[in-house]
Amino acid sequence: MALFSLLLACTGKEDDTGAAGTDTFTTYTTPFDSNCDAQLMRFQTVCECDEVDVDWSGITHDAEGDPVELSDVRLVHWYIIAISEGGLGNALCGGLDLTNDIVHSDAITPSGTSATFEIGEGWDNETGIIALYDSTDADANPPPFMAAVFSFESDETTNDVVVTGRGDVWTGP
Repeated sequence: MALFSLLLACTGKEDDTGAAGTDTFTTYTTPFDSNCDAQLMRFQTVCECDEVDVDWSGITHDAEGDPVELSDVRLVHWYIIAISEGGLGNALCGGLDLTNDIVHSDAITPSGTSATFEIGEGWDNETGIIALYDSTDADANPPPFMAAVFSFESDETTNDVVVTGRGDVWTGP
């Protein structure tokens, strides 16, 4: 699956950091691991809500660090995965196929720089992934150029997923 070609990830020590517009970002402090094709750099925590609001108006670069225009976002795909964020990172860095762990997925063609995704009871599972594409041809399985990773927490109050900078997954330092 194309998403996982970008999301081959490794995890490291966590460090809570604040960010405008969200209650919680968790950033990994381990330097980029060149043994992984990509690395989870941070994840966000959202409430156990029926929907999440995704805002990518703050992106400046793709996962490889190249400048990106907001108009390059032609397709947004989200996944709910029945695996923890930490388990996701370890499994992806190990090259495992997580296709069987996908509980639900959906795609939209955006009309701006934000969208609302209906999660339903998907938060009963552990991890969500928002992937941004520069192609509208979902059937061609193009690799996403950026992804945001989020997990669900019953004590959390926000349903905002904010994609900024290079996103939550990088393919290089």
